[in-house]
Amino acid sequence: MLTPDTLSWLINLDLLLILIGAIGLRLLQDFSRHDLQTYCRKKGKPDLWTDVLERHDRCVLASETLLSLSFALFVACCVGIAVTETTSNSTMENLVKITTDDTGHRADGGEIGLAAIWLGILLISLIVWIPRAITGSFAAPVIFHSWLFWVGLAKIMTPLTVGVVGMRFLAVRLSGRNLSEDEEEEALEDEIRSIVTAGMHEGLLEEDAWEMIEGVMELDDVDVQEIMTPRSEIDAIDINTNWDDVLDYVVKSGRTRVPVFDGSLDKIVGVLYAKDLLSSLATSPKNGKRQLSSLVREAWFIPTTKIVDDLLREFQRNRNHIAIVVDEYNSVSGLVTIEDALEEIVGEIIDEHDKELPPEITDSVNGVAEASGRAHLDDINEKLGLEITESDEIDTIGGFVVHQLGYIPAVNEVLTEPSVRITVLQASKRRVERVRIERVSNGSE
Repeated sequence: MLTPDTLSWLINLDLLLILIGAIGLRLLQDFSRHDLQTYCRKKGKPDLWTDVLERHDRCVLASETLLSLSFALFVACCVGIAVTETTSNSTMENLVKITTDDTGHRADGGEIGLAAIWLGILLISLIVWIPRAITGSFAAPVIFHSWLFWVGLAKIMTPLTVGVVGMRFLAVRLSGRNLSEDEEEEALEDEIRSIVTAGMHEGLLEEDAWEMIEGVMELDDVDVQEIMTPRSEIDAIDINTNWDDVLDYVVKSGRTRVPVFDGSLDKIVGVLYAKDLLSSLATSPKNGKRQLSSLVREAWFIPTTKIVDDLLREFQRNRNHIAIVVDEYNSVSGLVTIEDALEEIVGEIIDEHDKELPPEITDSVNGVAEASGRAHLDDINEKLGLEITESDEIDTIGGFVVHQLGYIPAVNEVLTEPSVRITVLQASKRRVERVRIERVSNGSE
């Protein structure tokens, strides 16, 4: 059985290892790549910079493993001292010992609390304060002069870090994805994110630029159904519409491209370009009228499952800016434009025909908030702490109101549900545009 003196010595060693692990973890995760590269060149060792880039992930994992293992041993040693009946003059033993003092007096709650406070301050200093101070002021020099130490630590900790590789392999296999492709893609994305994050920390890159880069990397994870204009919001025109009404509709809609259908939106026959309409007006005799069918261009149909990354490439290759989205039954589900795809990269684009959009969901004040009719129910429930029932068919708050009432309500109509009252603030003939959401007690009207 280990004596209290031995346990106390082990605690001191554990605290040193905790400090080393915490410094390595913080140092190798948050260092400035630009500063380190400059420092390596200044010291005449540019190859060390390359070595850091190649092996710093393994060193981070080794530091994290060392920190976790040392902390576990520290707790075990503290428990060992706390339960022993043997006294000692060791400072660390007296700090964590909670049974008896040298006179045989059992420690009371205040003494135990004081010991816990001192231990907490000590651990916070070792794990947070000291590593942050070193990283913030001396990261590049410390990494440069101690790099061989971290590489050696990574080699020593290899037997304890192989579990990460095994767990990752198991997770990838269970997901049914290809390991080599996943590793290559994730490694590239992680490296890009690391470089971009470093650029933000150094003030070389703005947050908007980071969001754009992140948007580009996520394009292959988003399908058309997530960005399209839904069927109910498509501005389209019947091919049998008379000439004057066509002109009036295009002017009022403000669209440069308008889908044209024959009797039903599921029978889209093409797309009318505003520039073709203007060209026709310029070349036609005064007061001359033409058939809408003579100006319609061929429509491009795509499935709801098409990936946005592929969509952008096809927009570029086909020199097309609009596509009709159809489901598996060839029914029209929506419409997508090149602007919709680009918004996944640069964010919402407000053109001269768009109104400045209010926040989709405003913050709750005294239990009252406002939301766009297109706001998702899960977002509303999460942000406002509500439990509005969701379903596969109903995804937005506007759709929920229409579904519950059975019709499209007028402005100021109220829908009362358990724990929530929803008032329609804006509505058109086709949809609910904006609502006010009030939390109410169960049973209140």
